[in-house]
Amino acid sequence: MENQEKILIIFDMDHTIIDLNTDSELIKIMEKKCPKKINELLYTDNWALYMNEVMDLMNREGFAISEIKSFIESLELNIGFKDLFDFINQNINKFEVIIFSGCNTIFVEWIIRYRQLDNLIYKYYSNLAEYTSDGRIAIHIFTTENPF
Repeated sequence: MENQEKILIIFDMDHTIIDLNTDSELIKIMEKKCPKKINELLYTDNWALYMNEVMDLMNREGFAISEIKSFIESLELNIGFKDLFDFINQNINKFEVIIFSGCNTIFVEWIIRYRQLDNLIYKYYSNLAEYTSDGRIAIHIFTTENPF
């Protein structure tokens, strides 16, 4: 049997697989709950560092990781993606799917698992995120020296 090459498909997460931007939606929640505090956060030129500050604020304001997870999982797939993923699943031997996203690894993983895409997604690259001992999510910048 001839070895058939797979077609590589690369997706972004926010505004591609997911209709909205995961980070921006969390910021909107914080703008409603504590507008002054969210506006005091300093955004420099690095979105991942800014989102780390947002995660710190969410933790200080009493948001549990489980609440954040439920919210992220509730975000809808963009129009047509359910059908596209069904097609890819039916032809899984023809495709290799990766995600390359400015989101973070925890959010990407939550969405992949919740949407039952584990078997479709070969690999994903994003800003590294981890759970901390004090019950929050820490986000680290993705670099080629520290890809995770």
